[in-house]
Amino acid sequence: MFLVSRQTNDGPKPIGIVSLLRGIPPDPHYLAPDIGFTILPEEGRKGYATEAAKALMEYANKTLGVDAVFGFCSPANQRSRGALEKLGMEFRGVKPLKVFGGKESAVYALPGMDEDLSVYNVD
Repeated sequence: MFLVSRQTNDGPKPIGIVSLLRGIPPDPHYLAPDIGFTILPEEGRKGYATEAAKALMEYANKTLGVDAVFGFCSPANQRSRGALEKLGMEFRGVKPLKVFGGKESAVYALPGMDEDLSVYNVD
């Protein structure tokens, strides 16, 4: 998990967080991490979430060898869905996810991930 900040005349200003997390067994978990981000409302719609998430995904890929990443969000959250699509992720449908207590989520995955998401423990 990383702090997202932007430079101001008074120095860095924290504006949100970006994370790449995977659950730990035996808790409900997936075999690929989930990219997450949140930005302060007054800093939204400026591309900060997309920029920070892209940098984290590139770091994870090049440094840690992570080549499979999910994005989960509320089906009604158009801002998050737009950011996930700008990251190049593919929409895989709305599914009830056990990690969220069976609550339905929009599921996104990186291109090249198996079409059968059950191989990642997403069913």
